[in-house]
Amino acid sequence: MEIDPSTREPVPSLASDVAVGRDGRSYTFTLRPDLRWHDGNRVTVADVVWTYSILRDPAIGTPLQPYAKRISAVVAAGPGRVRFTLDEPYSPFLARLATVPIVPRGAFARLQGERLRKALLAWKRPVGTGPFRWAAGRQKL
Repeated sequence: MEIDPSTREPVPSLASDVAVGRDGRSYTFTLRPDLRWHDGNRVTVADVVWTYSILRDPAIGTPLQPYAKRISAVVAAGPGRVRFTLDEPYSPFLARLATVPIVPRGAFARLQGERLRKALLAWKRPVGTGPFRWAAGRQKL
């Protein structure tokens, strides 16, 4: 999701469709089939599920963890589809998703716990899906 600057409403960025369940607790996203990371690999449902599994893991302790507090499950819901289930209806949920970047699972899949947390915090050349690529950067101390 991203926020449309003219309407300030959340709109799909990686998804071609979003279906909200009647109970207001489930959101099913259909990923765009043409999505690729900057390194050429496909963006997959596994990337989304994995990103939210580490986001919800207290051992990782990411600063974005509060954004996942209301999520009770994130699961593959068929080819190219991912379903988020919330503990209870939460109207700003789609806007909250706009603040959480999806991480390519392949870049970190072999790491766990503290090693994963440190690797995520020290990620020097982020890989994304948008029009801009990371070229260089300098850490300020």
